[in-house]
Amino acid sequence: MRHALEAALQRVAELSGFRAEEDLLKLEHAIVGATRRVGEMPGDVKLATLVAVEDAVAVVRAAFDTVHQAVEVAPAPALAA
Repeated sequence: MRHALEAALQRVAELSGFRAEEDLLKLEHAIVGATRRVGEMPGDVKLATLVAVEDAVAVVRAAFDTVHQAVEVAPAPALAA
């Protein structure tokens, strides 16, 4: 799952151009927030759900970190004259 997510995020970064870092941060926060809301289950399933949610958040964050690093080292696009 992580490698597929990294590939998708890398493509988003390529399409975003100079705004890639900002767009990736917004997307990361939205996904992590939505994933954590899933963990708000009532009753007996709450602990198991929270563990699964935090595992998913770790995978998402690791994928985003990998793509953020790639964006940071990528050469800046040349400005049109």
